[in-house]
Amino acid sequence: MTLAERCVLVAMLTIGLVLAAAVEIYDSKSVALRVGLALSSIAVSFAALRAILKLLGVREERVTPATLWGLLGWSVIPLSQISYVGHLLIPIEVLVAAILISFRGVTSMSRALLAASVARALALAATLALRTLL
Repeated sequence: MTLAERCVLVAMLTIGLVLAAAVEIYDSKSVALRVGLALSSIAVSFAALRAILKLLGVREERVTPATLWGLLGWSVIPLSQISYVGHLLIPIEVLVAAILISFRGVTSMSRALLAASVARALALAATLALRTLL
């Protein structure tokens, strides 16, 4: 990855964390909890996407860039956390992630869609479980 790509990724993920702090998402009034849940979602998403892309046979040098770009699908603007309609917007998050993964991972759209779907489901499950525990 180029330095410019790294800067864009860091900036976008930072915007997502700032939005988590500023906007009442995850049905929480606590800023610390919202940022913590956003960070846990990023961590689970990264681990899941990376593992799934490796299993799907994406070349090693493409796994990390595809994983990092795929995170942007739901880590920058968490559409799934919009009140009342958020869960209906999860397919949009997954589609955006799949497009980014397919582009950066040089893999088929169907494989990217599979990876993004499973990773998003795992991240959402982990975030919801943590929210109920905390």
